[in-house]
Amino acid sequence: MDRDLTQQAPHSPRERIANFAIAIRAVDKCRASLAGKLGEYHYDCPLDNQLFSFKGITGDQFKAAVQTAKDYEAIGAWLLAHGTARTAPEIEDWSDDMEAGSPLKNPEKRAYFIESCQKLGLNPETTTTFDWLEADDRAGFAASSQAKPVTATAKVHRQPKPDARPAQTSKFAAIVQTPVFPKTLHQFRPVPPAPANPKPPKRDNIFSKSRDTHEDRGTREIKTGHDAQSFPHSR
Repeated sequence: MDRDLTQQAPHSPRERIANFAIAIRAVDKCRASLAGKLGEYHYDCPLDNQLFSFKGITGDQFKAAVQTAKDYEAIGAWLLAHGTARTAPEIEDWSDDMEAGSPLKNPEKRAYFIESCQKLGLNPETTTTFDWLEADDRAGFAASSQAKPVTATAKVHRQPKPDARPAQTSKFAAIVQTPVFPKTLHQFRPVPPAPANPKPPKRDNIFSKSRDTHEDRGTREIKTGHDAQSFPHSR
């Protein structure tokens, strides 16, 4: 019995409970109004009041019955037992008349009905009230589904970044293998002429240099030579 009328239409008014037309649609709108899910529909509207007037009840009385009912059949039994007593033939004749009726015969609603039928692609001369309501239900939810933006989540395939951890384990090996002056520097730096009386080269004692100084020089060599190409994604 609980329909979210913001997501789906109520039952067609031609569907009956206890042979009452309109009743099951009125139940849908009534329960949706109690749940705050009525959407663009209206409970206790002129269509609902056709049923209420026929049975001699009010919209509030019908709402109280709907609040305690467990199913549609319970509402049908309540309609038979309350309000103006109606025989089975009277109920059937009234429901048949409602199903065959059309606003085209009502001078106050004729112009609106014709305009609405034209928007829905219906012929107002042959369209009944129930036909019009059913078409309006379908058109309303078809338009709302088209208006909703469709969002698609695209899968982004990212290439994994090279893992720099194995190269970092061979840090001192890179220092030994990396030349102090890469080939590109030799192409642009002039070689100074040899001195007239060359002195024998003085050998540096590796132990005379601190570990920090030696490691710092090696780090600079890595940045200018090896690391600039091997670790382009490093932070």
